[in-house]
Amino acid sequence: MAYQSLREFLAAVEGIGELKTIHNADWNLEIGALTEWYAGLQERPCLLFDCIPGYPENYKVCTLFLASPNRTALALGMPLNEHPVNYVDLWRRRIRASASLPARYVSAGPVFEHSDNGADVNLLKFPVPQWGEQDGGRYIGTATMVIIKDPESEWVNTGVYRSMIHDRNTLGIFITPGKHGRILAQRYWNSGKSCPIALTFGQEPLTWVAASMGAAVGRNEFDLAGWIRQEPVDLVNLPITGLPVPATAEIAVEGFMPPPTEKSRTEGPFPEWPGYLASSSHPEPVVEVSAVYHRTDPILTGWRNVRPYLEGKGFPFAAAIIWDHLEVCGIPDVRGVWAYCNTLFVVISLRQQYAAHARQALVAAAGARGQGSVLRYFVTVDDDINVCDMNEVMWALTTRVDPNTDIDILRDTWTTEIDPIVHPDRKSQGDLTASKVLINACRPYTWRDRFPLANGVNRELMKRILDKWAGELEPVWKPKVT
Repeated sequence: MAYQSLREFLAAVEGIGELKTIHNADWNLEIGALTEWYAGLQERPCLLFDCIPGYPENYKVCTLFLASPNRTALALGMPLNEHPVNYVDLWRRRIRASASLPARYVSAGPVFEHSDNGADVNLLKFPVPQWGEQDGGRYIGTATMVIIKDPESEWVNTGVYRSMIHDRNTLGIFITPGKHGRILAQRYWNSGKSCPIALTFGQEPLTWVAASMGAAVGRNEFDLAGWIRQEPVDLVNLPITGLPVPATAEIAVEGFMPPPTEKSRTEGPFPEWPGYLASSSHPEPVVEVSAVYHRTDPILTGWRNVRPYLEGKGFPFAAAIIWDHLEVCGIPDVRGVWAYCNTLFVVISLRQQYAAHARQALVAAAGARGQGSVLRYFVTVDDDINVCDMNEVMWALTTRVDPNTDIDILRDTWTTEIDPIVHPDRKSQGDLTASKVLINACRPYTWRDRFPLANGVNRELMKRILDKWAGELEPVWKPKVT
């Protein structure tokens, strides 16, 4: 059964021993710094900050909620303690079969326990962090959902776009051109109208994951979330805009976005997922907030974009999309896909079947739908390499790659303005292109049987011996399901 709210999910996280509560951290830089520090640990807990100075003690901020494989599995209703690649495989199978399970509209929900309208609206009533000292402001929307309805149809789009607080009733919002939310907003602006908009801050994690995936044009992400959850999402319509939000959301706001030509304010900078403040501050649309709704003792979810090598996620969701794309393209015997540095570095495990099998997989992966942005490196390895272990991947890169023949470069591929490698002058001219690197780190196919044997005990024998001696090993060895 799916979790009905963020609170239910956090109770389950506590039940598996992965919730850590931190008292008295300040909203100004401390919450962001502590989140970054914990993100760098091998075992990173879900953090729940309370007793934040200057705010009611039960107003909370939650970070790193999906930053371990077990918590991600928990949210997805998958078995715990699997090998990480198994989670990617299970997830890709679920999204491949995805259909729609329409949302269920209800008349009321906990999100309406408290409401502020008009002059009573004050976004700073919540302990919104100043995540980093170089940020352009206090960002309330980092693990958020943004809801916009198409003015020309019944399509409701839900996306994940960042938002910062300008003042008590005004948000700045950044939606990359080409994203569905921006396209729909532009339709209102082209008619000289303000765009109705709703945002939620704190929601059941799997609904948020569906919003971050981006459904096809015309498809409602809430319906996609229902299919993934295997249970409909309960929605309520907000009274002013009529837009739907999850009935159990912790915080929701509604209002209007005037055309940027009429009203805009400087937004940013803010660190994006490649690990840099690559999106500079410039005028962006604003949201004039008409009303705020929240639960008693609300929990604001946040996602601190740390340096990507800290690996602040349970498993790379994009790896599942790439793996599925490879199979759709007819690439056989893919044994696993993983990604590092927020999917900037993608690794594909193959059991080679023919000459150029590895190179075919690389080209196909680089063109996977929705993944043509900042992703930079694509690597194929043999199936004896654990793609989840960068030490093994680096070993393959340094011993099975002939730089003269096994590395290719795709030039002038599409990227976005958050890509730090694009020169500022090119960004200003709209030239958002960069290169991708394809690396074949498999044994050379034509003489793979004569490639030197690897040192060490094979995995099956090692597991049998460790199982036999597990009670006498220090630290105690626990076999993992693979």
